Amino acid sequence: MDYVSCHGFNVLHYSSFCPVDYSVAKKEFFIHRPANQSLPAWLTDQVVGVHTWKKLTYNKPIYKNSTHRYTFLARNHCPSIFAIAPEIF
Repeated sequence: MDYVSCHGFNVLHYSSFCPVDYSVAKKEFFIHRPANQSLPAWLTDQVVGVHTWKKLTYNKPIYKNSTHRYTFLARNHCPSIFAIAPEIF
């Protein structure tokens, strides 16, 4: 697949997505962490998407000023949307 033959549609490499086991989804993405805590090795700059198991996490609020890893991903990979999102999303 290439950009021209797909009429502008881009397919990301599988390394752009990180499967997260359902048993760790809540603790990996939806808890506050110390601001200086390093990211886990699997959360590289190339990761732009994760599966957060909506059935388990749909009621978890995300705060824009939090240290959630979910907030980190949103701020770094969706800056335009993050900028207009409410304080709790």
